[in-house]
Amino acid sequence: MGTSVKLHSNFFKFQLKTQGLQKYFVEFFPNIAQVTSSLRQRVIGKVASAVRQKIGSFVYDNTVVYASNEVSEEFSVETSYDETNYTVTFKPVGSAEDHLERFKFYNKFMKVVQSKLGMVPILRKLYDYQNGVVELEKHKLEIWPGYSTAVHEFEGGCMLNVDVAYRCIRTLTVFDMLKECRGNPRQEFEKLVTGSCVLTKYNKKCYRVEGVDFDKDPSFKFDVGGQQESFLSYYQRRWGVLIKNKDQPLLVSSLKEIGQIYLIPELCIMTGITDAMRSDFGLMKELSEKTKSLPKTRINNCRGLIRNLKSKQKTSEVMESWRVDIQENPTEVVAKVVEPGRVQTGQESFTINPLKGSFDTDIGTRQLFKHPGLKKWGIFYVKSDQRLVEAFKSTMQQALKTFRVSAGPPASFGLSTNNWDEWEARLREVLAPDVQFIICILPGSRGKSKLYDPLKSLLIRDFPVPSQVVLNNTLKRDRALRSVVNKVIIQIVAKIGGTPWLLENLPQSGTNTMVVGVEVFSKRSSHSVIGLCASLDPNFSQFCPVAELGHTTAAMNFTESMLKALETYYSVNQTYPQQVIIYREGISDSGRAEALQTEVPNYLNALETLLQQGKVPQRPKLLFLIINRRTNARFYTAEEVKNPPIGTCVDTQVVHPQGWDFYICPVTTNQGVASPTHCFVLYDDTGLSADQVQVLTYRLCYSYWNWCGSIRKPSPCQFAHKLAYHIGERSHPSAPHAYWSTTKSQFYL
Repeated sequence: MGTSVKLHSNFFKFQLKTQGLQKYFVEFFPNIAQVTSSLRQRVIGKVASAVRQKIGSFVYDNTVVYASNEVSEEFSVETSYDETNYTVTFKPVGSAEDHLERFKFYNKFMKVVQSKLGMVPILRKLYDYQNGVVELEKHKLEIWPGYSTAVHEFEGGCMLNVDVAYRCIRTLTVFDMLKECRGNPRQEFEKLVTGSCVLTKYNKKCYRVEGVDFDKDPSFKFDVGGQQESFLSYYQRRWGVLIKNKDQPLLVSSLKEIGQIYLIPELCIMTGITDAMRSDFGLMKELSEKTKSLPKTRINNCRGLIRNLKSKQKTSEVMESWRVDIQENPTEVVAKVVEPGRVQTGQESFTINPLKGSFDTDIGTRQLFKHPGLKKWGIFYVKSDQRLVEAFKSTMQQALKTFRVSAGPPASFGLSTNNWDEWEARLREVLAPDVQFIICILPGSRGKSKLYDPLKSLLIRDFPVPSQVVLNNTLKRDRALRSVVNKVIIQIVAKIGGTPWLLENLPQSGTNTMVVGVEVFSKRSSHSVIGLCASLDPNFSQFCPVAELGHTTAAMNFTESMLKALETYYSVNQTYPQQVIIYREGISDSGRAEALQTEVPNYLNALETLLQQGKVPQRPKLLFLIINRRTNARFYTAEEVKNPPIGTCVDTQVVHPQGWDFYICPVTTNQGVASPTHCFVLYDDTGLSADQVQVLTYRLCYSYWNWCGSIRKPSPCQFAHKLAYHIGERSHPSAPHAYWSTTKSQFYL
């Protein structure tokens, strides 16, 4: 399958040469609860020197200590912290032979060593706030460089994965940001900070903000060792920090060990970027320029971390004491490059350019593959946009002829204002079951149209009519109007049950196979939505949407969703599929075991139900893959250190030693370093070959109708994502109209 290519990776051989890894249980007297990990850590820090004299270098991990030296008898060390005397006892329990436990130690060791470089942990990555910081004064931001690291066992042995990371840090305090809030300051401030990650200035600790308490201020008293003390007094005594503004609310966060805690806005700075910042084109361009380094620079930065660990005195001493060796040269892999294949339109077909991975110019001049035609459809708009609408309709007629889509003239509905009550009344008046499609031209720019949310909610719940929203600001760009219209027509065709284009010769196409995408949308402390999209035709080009609402992901009924999809498949094909291929996004590496135990049996139960009810002679086969785009793996061509060719597939050396997984590089990257997509086969009884699964997975990246080219995941995954989020992100989500689950309409795009 495909041609071979030699690549470098960002995986480095990791070796612990110490003969044995010894383990000791740790007990505190008086007892410090296990959940109070920060206090335990500080007490261990006080006895560290005495412990090293007994067992040599050690790594502490809350309830246990790992060391290279063995002591046969338990021993105790006494110390005092915060006016309390403690006795810490270490009980030897032998060597740590368990595979998972050793790798837990390796990763804890890496965090300990990196912290000796003065790096600050923020959301599982470590950042250097002392070296290489980039200031963006205009935007009141700093960019901190850092790394993500992880040690695991791979097919090629034990390796350290290193990737470069960046974090945006505000130069304003959270209190400064409160003072900038206008309109309804309290509401705006709470919306701004809730869910964000803040960094405390006094000790560089990171916390997730859960809310704001406007009824409390820094004079509020809390219990400290049985005594009531205000935040004003505590911070001056404990940290030597004087709180200047006494009239500020408190941020609410929580820690596992002690529950709810309060933070002072004046002493916190926000990390990350907001949605408003993401919509600032100038800022995002500058961030991209500062953070998207060339492949050669990025891999050298990864090597630089390893060189620093080996050369800096504090870190080299620790590594030498443990006899840890990390190779500076990255692991080489031999990969294969999969051809993207051919696309079929109305009467023609063409080969996808393997250098570009896109075909918008090829599609823009051809007849679309399959389209039902438009007979009864309409355009809704505000009358003040009349001129824009006329230009849009004229361009639309030209493009419809090019695409050879038969369409009558649309009915036009001009409204006086952008008041939702007027829009809702008009829509309820004219919408009927025989209306095929509506286009709504709304005032506003992306993410800022107040009509969008109530409009989509109405059409999801009460009036199941496919729709397309076009913002009037988009139509003001005259030169791009034809391109916009082309994209609108492609989406219209998909939403009324057509197929814009077809991928030729997909593995398993033409067989009795159903391809499924699944994703779950979850809103914190609110609701969850299953989005399941299942193919209905032999070419995997038409999908039925199934959406289920629930309170938590754990309570979601995947069995019921799958049964609905199977019955819709039968209604179209008069037979049930003989095999089902599921692409599931949204499961982390640590969540695989739980998914295998809880979610996969749901799908097997649905397939088994068909057999028990006598609807099939044998249970349909199942292939279940987890798709993960958030991977820190990176690959580079070995000779020139460039991004790998599009279609590159890696399935050796840096993959799971027992499992079945692979990486694909489905898109081209014009800036920075390409991010591969990781695919992990969690369950399989189909008997399909690795080549078949890899080619199918890659080529399905080319059938997402919102983009004429490849995306970073198979299209069924993106369809499921769009469906789940289309419903879940509504302010007051409700189950979609029953009509949607019986249709081929991809109304959620």
